[in-house]
Amino acid sequence: MPTQYHKLHRPLKQGDRIKVFGKYSLGTIKFNINLTRSQNRYNFFHLDFRPPKTIVMNTKFNKGWMTEIRDTYKPLGEHEVFEVVIFCDIGSFRASLNGVEIKKFPYRDDLDKIDQVELVHGSNGNGWFQLEIPEDSTGEQFGSVPPALPTTLLPTDHKLRRPLKQGDRIKFLGRFSKGTKKFNVNLKRMQNGFNFFHLDFRPPKTIVMNTNFSNGWMTEIRDTYKPLKDQEEFEVVVFCDDDSFRASLNGVEIKKFPYRDDLDKIDQIFLEHGSNGNGWFELEMPHLVAFQ
Repeated sequence: MPTQYHKLHRPLKQGDRIKVFGKYSLGTIKFNINLTRSQNRYNFFHLDFRPPKTIVMNTKFNKGWMTEIRDTYKPLGEHEVFEVVIFCDIGSFRASLNGVEIKKFPYRDDLDKIDQVELVHGSNGNGWFQLEIPEDSTGEQFGSVPPALPTTLLPTDHKLRRPLKQGDRIKFLGRFSKGTKKFNVNLKRMQNGFNFFHLDFRPPKTIVMNTNFSNGWMTEIRDTYKPLKDQEEFEVVVFCDDDSFRASLNGVEIKKFPYRDDLDKIDQIFLEHGSNGNGWFELEMPHLVAFQ
């Protein structure tokens, strides 16, 4: 299986985020990401995807492979583009596939010993095609956190070029300002204003999800989130799964929200920014969104 090596300009540290994009091809046996030390090829985090749905995580030092941690993932479709994120948290790696968090993998040695990323592509045309990393081997600066957001808030109203469908994924980037009462994302139908998914963040740590059709608001589903700091930049991802919306905040999955009507009725995204300078600054859904 072909392997690419990317030498880091500095060792990893807590707070670093690595993002890798790939394209899946049916028939590949496995594909993986490895965080290694170039001097001795020790493997500090081996994140191995084994289709159709198995994830194997491990480390390999001088005495060989250690104890595995396994998880599962939703099978990928032929030629599906996917995103893997690895975040260097306090005490563990936190990885996600398409916004869905994988089991945590506790550090088994010091982060600052890692100075290389190895990408194993798999076979049959499967592979990784984009890497965003603190400093990659070409010297391009990606940053250990996402680049600074624009200072101008997004428009609140965004018309979709087509209705939503299963497998669609929307990413929202925002900046939190202390004192705001709430801020939210809404997936709606323009014709009648029906709100199919109201994802409402109410600081310091409450999430409220609901729908609003002709008879008004329905039954809420609530969850909590880790409080954001003043001026902290954050990422919200909404994924349209088989039978529910699956959302995450900074890679941490929120409770599922079952569909209460057909996805293909949704043709609008409406954003509420909040107050005190809080708000949404970037929206990533290029194939669906026509900015107003």
